[in-house]
Amino acid sequence: MAVGLDYPPVGADAPYDYLALSEGRRGGAWTDDSPAPSQTFDGYLLATSCPSASHCVAVGQNVTSALAMAWDGSGWTVQLAPVAPPVSSVLNGVSCPSGSRCFAVGELTPNQFSFSHPLIERWDGSRWSTVRTPKTSPFKPAVLNAVSCTGRSCTAVGTLGYGQLVERWTGGSWSIQRTPGGAPDAVLNGVSCVSRTDCVAVGAVTGQPGQSLAERWNGRRWSIQPTPTLAGGAVLNAVSCVSAADCVAVGERSRLPLLEHWNGAAWSIQARA
Repeated sequence: MAVGLDYPPVGADAPYDYLALSEGRRGGAWTDDSPAPSQTFDGYLLATSCPSASHCVAVGQNVTSALAMAWDGSGWTVQLAPVAPPVSSVLNGVSCPSGSRCFAVGELTPNQFSFSHPLIERWDGSRWSTVRTPKTSPFKPAVLNAVSCTGRSCTAVGTLGYGQLVERWTGGSWSIQRTPGGAPDAVLNGVSCVSRTDCVAVGAVTGQPGQSLAERWNGRRWSIQPTPTLAGGAVLNAVSCVSAADCVAVGERSRLPLLEHWNGAAWSIQARA
């Protein structure tokens, strides 16, 4: 299942700016499985996680409030809004190890005078609830962009001010992890964990022109993995790992699609179709 947003045709007199979009593939061609327009109003989806072929959870934003939806194999339903509507809240990432356990992450802005701070929601099979997150500086905007859960542990990544932010859950509470000092100004956009002691996070070192960034968690600490240096800069937006020696990250370079592959020893650029 892939999710996103759909704009109305150019020149159309539509009562919306965009609609939530989803497309599914079940061994053949991709099909349009989008929610009905009446289910969201100016809503969009940013991430999805499918613990089974007939069950997916997708998250995003509806107008200015966090949005969560569930797929049962034939259609979507809007789940109870995880948080009371502040000025703005959005869920950027979700990971469901099972149908009765999901974590969704994003950001929440309490009022127009405050910086955003991390938002984490938990699904227990019947409802969403807000999870307490570690305190971050009130003088820096903070956001979580992605989350990956495996077994009884979850890792979420994002930004804190101009630097990267990593938070980890091991069954009790969330805590902030120390990140490598070699990339003080960086953003982490995606994360994938194959076990509690093996995670890969990707993003970019900020600045001009910028450099793609990959980091690895070995159960004790995070370390930077060298990525190809590309003229004009590059950013990695998402990553998926099927093993410790097989990861694919996607992003962009000079406004063109970028694919990089980890083979257990090094990252390399993959040719596009």
